[in-house]
Amino acid sequence: MDINTLQSFLECPICNNIPRNMKIFICQNGHEICEDCHGRLDAGQRTFKVCPQGNCDYNGQDNGEPVRSRKSEEMVQNANVQFNCCNVRSGCLVVMEVGDLRKHEEECSFRPVRCPICKKKEIYEIFEGHMKQDHKVEKWDEAIMPGEWFHQAFNVKHEDMQGESHWMWLGMQVNV
Repeated sequence: MDINTLQSFLECPICNNIPRNMKIFICQNGHEICEDCHGRLDAGQRTFKVCPQGNCDYNGQDNGEPVRSRKSEEMVQNANVQFNCCNVRSGCLVVMEVGDLRKHEEECSFRPVRCPICKKKEIYEIFEGHMKQDHKVEKWDEAIMPGEWFHQAFNVKHEDMQGESHWMWLGMQVNV
């Protein structure tokens, strides 16, 4: 079997990603789905999650737990295939082998970072805009490298301060 055919067999038919480091579930008719997509399924009026490929049941065990496709999980772990970046849902289109992918994901422009002010998760690529727009940060240091800690003073203006401003020291690791 060539690598492209193998990749197409291992892809989740819902998100079209090869599940990495997660479970693969199988419905009563043999349709497989990754753990992320299974978690987003809605049972609606039913007591079980419905397979989007055949309107069949995912709760195949007596305890209501979905059945795992362990052979497929093992194939994914042992296959020499390329994977999407874990930030694909945020817009990253990088696809590469796992060893190279880990380094990329640490520096990915689409990785989530937590704002030290409001604690909201933002995409790194738009984090500067979030700081300027949502927190009225007037100064931003562009020389920050992914993975490094930085301390920066920002001139922050708050609406409730009636035009006054104050300096706030921030310390954060940008790949958090």
